[in-house]
Amino acid sequence: MVHYAAFRFLKSNAKILIGAALFYVVGYWLNLELDIFNPVKGRTTGWNYLFIHEAVTMYAFYLVGIYLGRTKVLTEKVSPRIAVPGMIICFLIVLFTYNLNTGLFPFPPMTPW
Repeated sequence: MVHYAAFRFLKSNAKILIGAALFYVVGYWLNLELDIFNPVKGRTTGWNYLFIHEAVTMYAFYLVGIYLGRTKVLTEKVSPRIAVPGMIICFLIVLFTYNLNTGLFPFPPMTPW
């Protein structure tokens, strides 16, 4: 529903990137202030309306995927000057966010090095 309503206004690559940034910021705010299920804040209605408030944030990532598909960044050969720093950044993101989402299967804490 979000894509159907918004994508007709996002025709150029620049508009897609701006839209991704705006959807991320708005989605972050919605999840911070208006989340329906948050036991820490005492909001436990039990039903979170199909994660509608999170769909706004996730749509930003979907738009980035559309942008990458249109620009063919991931399908062409990438120079090591771009690939190596990108791999290092991705590794650091995984390393520092390892214990954030354990869900039903908690793992023992990871101690780096």
